[in-house]
Amino acid sequence: MSEAKTRPAEARNVKRVGHSDINGWGDAFQVIVRENKWCYVAASGMNGHEGTSVLDVEDPTNPKVRTQIPAPAGTHSHKVLFLDDVMIVNAEQIRGWQGEGFVGGIRLFDASDPAKPRFIKDFPMYGRGTHRPILDEKNRMLYCSCGAPGYRGNILWILDIGDPANPKVVSQFALDGQREGTPLPPGVHTLQFHQSNRRGDCLYAGCADWGVVVLDVKDPARPRQIGHFNPTPPYPGHCHTVLPVPETDLLVVTHESTSFEVAEAPGFIFIYDAKVPSNPVPI
Repeated sequence: MSEAKTRPAEARNVKRVGHSDINGWGDAFQVIVRENKWCYVAASGMNGHEGTSVLDVEDPTNPKVRTQIPAPAGTHSHKVLFLDDVMIVNAEQIRGWQGEGFVGGIRLFDASDPAKPRFIKDFPMYGRGTHRPILDEKNRMLYCSCGAPGYRGNILWILDIGDPANPKVVSQFALDGQREGTPLPPGVHTLQFHQSNRRGDCLYAGCADWGVVVLDVKDPARPRQIGHFNPTPPYPGHCHTVLPVPETDLLVVTHESTSFEVAEAPGFIFIYDAKVPSNPVPI
């Protein structure tokens, strides 16, 4: 069956005006555009490319690749963020990689020349490294999902990036059942932090088979859990993202499908009411 018969050429109210195959790095995952000119693309790694591409998109009909920064050997680097003139990318070990020299955590670049970010240093964290860093630009914090000694799965790391080139660990937080040697909650197969987003003094986290977790981070050095809701069962697990909708009390919550097998239950999108942050409820 031809591509034209399997999907439309254009989506509703969206028209393609330009295209780049990014020199073959087209397996894009995260895209950041700055100053309406510079486009930073983190590769997903699905087609074997790991790293960050910089494109000039001032003329959106003719995007031009200016720089490509390969990730170090064995490193999955599918996220890209900016604070001031510092580019932040994650460093997570590729599953099954057996080589030496891997440094997990985040990687920092001086992007004062936006076309050619210059590597500053690695900020080592632990184990397989950082899967999902979320930038809190207002409070100049970074909320990362990363492993830690004595725990299973990714826990929450809160980093102070007031000076983005020199992050500092403020605190770590793990869920009950994440400490090695303690039992998992009944029915839970995967217990870990995936993505954490802040609204006000609360951090809303997607925690795999444990659903939505709400933390009070008014004092980021002492995060404490104040709320939780888990729709699993009856719905499938793998809670991925809990996104606060600006200027509302709502949360958009996504559950991730993790297999290409058709037999796997689909992921879902939920809308939650979090007017009372300690009691988030799907509506």
